[in-house]
Amino acid sequence: MLKGHRKNQKFSDEEFQKFLNFFEKTDVVEFEWSEGDFHFVIKRQSLPQIIGEEEKKEKTSQKQEIIIVKSNSVGIFRLFENETMLSSVGKRVKPRQKIGYIDCLGIPQEIFSPCEGKILKIFKKDEEVVEWGEPIFEIQKSEENV
Repeated sequence: MLKGHRKNQKFSDEEFQKFLNFFEKTDVVEFEWSEGDFHFVIKRQSLPQIIGEEEKKEKTSQKQEIIIVKSNSVGIFRLFENETMLSSVGKRVKPRQKIGYIDCLGIPQEIFSPCEGKILKIFKKDEEVVEWGEPIFEIQKSEENV
């Protein structure tokens, strides 16, 4: 049993397992809680990942697919890393190429291109706040990959 947040209340093993299951479904990387002499910290390693969900926007008559890369994190959008611009409109990208990142409480959540293609639009400005599910990039997928 773990001491809970109210006086004399305790977490059962089942309640604690429910909390851990909930934690696993979030993007939270670290959780810390203290009350009195009770203290616990849960940390998980933040791994680079393709941020966002691919959304097929449309197909043009020339069979060029448009991919929308959406945020799956909340934080500050960054286009620059060590004074180097990671992406720009018109830039050709390869699959898994880093094209930006979201600074989430000081922890960078890298954004990688999901496909080979050309960046058509960047929806956010550098250092702009990004919410969960917001479009970040519009990429025209290369014809040979359609």
